[in-house]
Amino acid sequence: MGHSRQTMHLPLHDDSRPLHTTYSAGAGTPLGLGPLAGHQRADVAIVGGGITGCSTALRFVAKR
Repeated sequence: MGHSRQTMHLPLHDDSRPLHTTYSAGAGTPLGLGPLAGHQRADVAIVGGGITGCSTALRFVAKR
């Protein structure tokens, strides 16, 4: 007969506040902008501000 083990996985951090990382320490104060209102039109929309979103935005601006 095998033994049954139950493992409790605890979160690595408290999800109610953001992680304190080197990036977040140098990021500055959030802008506090609200959602866009009404109908918006754009040629390009980049969702996300990670390395992929930022490099895509830089490439797009450089080609204009």
